[in-house]
Amino acid sequence: MKCYSEKASILSILFMGLGQLYNRQFGKGILFAAVEILFIVYMLPFVS
Repeated sequence: MKCYSEKASILSILFMGLGQLYNRQFGKGILFAAVEILFIVYMLPFVS
């Protein structure tokens, strides 16, 4: 499995889980993305 760590790192900085999805680690990527989405949804009432 090829791993492009520089590109994966940049994707993970933009949105948690994208780097894992890019590296075909689908389980981890979906889990991390779901956690970030839930955190954003949870924090929205506190921001507005």
